[in-house]
Amino acid sequence: MEKRIKKRFFYRRAQITVFVIIAIILVLGIAGFFIAKTYFFQSVPKEVQPLYDYYSSCISNVLNDGASIMASQGGYLYYEDFEPGSQYAPFSSVLDFMGMGVPYWYYLSANGIKKEQVPTRTEMQKQLATYLEEQLSTGVEKCDLTSFEDEGFKIVFGNASGAKTIISDTKISASVSKPLIITYNGQTYTLKNFDIQTSSKLGELYTQAKAIYDYELKNSFIENYSIDVLYNYAPVSGVVINCSPAIWVPNTVFNDLKDALSANIGALKVKGNYYSNTNAYFIVGNAGGLNVGNNIVSFLYSKEWPSRFEVWPTKNGLMKAESVGTQPGLSVMGFCYAPYKFVYDMYFPVLVQLTTSDSKETFQFPVSVVISKNNPREAVDSEYIETTQSICDNANSDLKINTYDINLNPVEANVKFKCITDTCEL
Repeated sequence: MEKRIKKRFFYRRAQITVFVIIAIILVLGIAGFFIAKTYFFQSVPKEVQPLYDYYSSCISNVLNDGASIMASQGGYLYYEDFEPGSQYAPFSSVLDFMGMGVPYWYYLSANGIKKEQVPTRTEMQKQLATYLEEQLSTGVEKCDLTSFEDEGFKIVFGNASGAKTIISDTKISASVSKPLIITYNGQTYTLKNFDIQTSSKLGELYTQAKAIYDYELKNSFIENYSIDVLYNYAPVSGVVINCSPAIWVPNTVFNDLKDALSANIGALKVKGNYYSNTNAYFIVGNAGGLNVGNNIVSFLYSKEWPSRFEVWPTKNGLMKAESVGTQPGLSVMGFCYAPYKFVYDMYFPVLVQLTTSDSKETFQFPVSVVISKNNPREAVDSEYIETTQSICDNANSDLKINTYDINLNPVEANVKFKCITDTCEL
């Protein structure tokens, strides 16, 4: 009997222990919720909500400005020091396009070394975050809050920090810490964290631009079209039926070549939905899986851009084909002809532009086109592949998260997991 009583007492004590543990967990959970709400999740008082919304829209405008500049500069907001070209390779590391520097994705350095400078999406996100912090360093300059100050708001700005951006195909998400200390009607409020999301096709245009670049790297399609232009618009090899020497002026030939290159390269299209009744010859990527959908792709070459055109042989600054048939003993043929064979070097830039169907966003990047001794540059087998490591790529556990408002009512929410420098969308 005594043993049975002791056993019941042991079970009762074990049950009490379990209930105590559950109670402690509940208390800690509720306390943790309110601590998180106080220190991590910003609640905007209704008195300053209009100012918060207005300033958020200003940050969104700054984000859009940065994305636009980045797209126009080949995915860069900041790039390495300018590397000048040379007489041999005139490209430099940056193409001057309408007064704007656009870094080459592929070019030859001054001493003829092949170089690539294709930004990764991760690098673009970091540069955009840096730009956001810099532009918000003086909030008054970037956002006119005069109307709020006239209503009695007193605003003190802190420095922006901790900016993060995520570039997806159709939007850009950003978070930034930008303290605003606001005094209004005798009350002081502090706003700090801003989470912004803006519509943008920067990511989609970048992805398609990189696909076109990889296709050019592998197939040298711009070089191959340029060689077709060379053989159709310049004397390369053949004969002229003439009893006098055939003579060409190199500069005249080069000018005709440049005009032809500008027109023919400008006629190139990448497979998509933005053209009709186009000669199949000018459509790029049919066999390579390229397709830009409704976006518009343009290939630009200007004769005003730095380039190098040379031809051999020349004599006294002229291209000359001596006549055959006027020599003693050959007049029996009854006609004369002048055979010729010339070898060309053509080094020039091409700018690739991708524009959305509504013409609101344009992404562009230049490449160097190299024709050496009538031959295109050697195609590269490997693609330029972005290699980044993120903890988000190694997710291996399911996690159930419940979100509540201040009254513990369930609410919808976007939840992110942050570990050191990585932020994962859940």
